[in-house]
Amino acid sequence: MAQHEEKTCPRCEKCFECKCGSINLCQCSAVSLSENLSQQLKNDYQDCLCIQCLREIQLTNSVATHKTSLQNMRHLIINR
Repeated sequence: MAQHEEKTCPRCEKCFECKCGSINLCQCSAVSLSENLSQQLKNDYQDCLCIQCLREIQLTNSVATHKTSLQNMRHLIINR
């Protein structure tokens, strides 16, 4: 039988239902994180994060990655 449990997000302290017994049904399966970011979160937090925090972290990381790419492209163009 699939195990579900109430958890408190260690980042925002909101309660959410974790479906750790059915990972395909769990909210976290809707968010795709890079291997590096996933490992960083495992190092920073001892338990699952809620979907809102995961999406916020994913968005923040995507924006930062995009900014870095733009800065690198600008550097290449200027230094031609």
